[in-house]
Amino acid sequence: MQGWQTSYLGLRDLPGELSEFELQAFFSFSRAERELIARAPQR
Repeated sequence: MQGWQTSYLGLRDLPGELSEFELQAFFSFSRAERELIARAPQR
């Protein structure tokens, strides 16, 4: 298992164009993630 060694979108450069899937998958929080963020203590 490679784990952290597996490359990901934007590792070295961001592509010139992103698909709708890539925008949603890599640059959007899920509903559950947004709820956790909203409940997090403010610093």
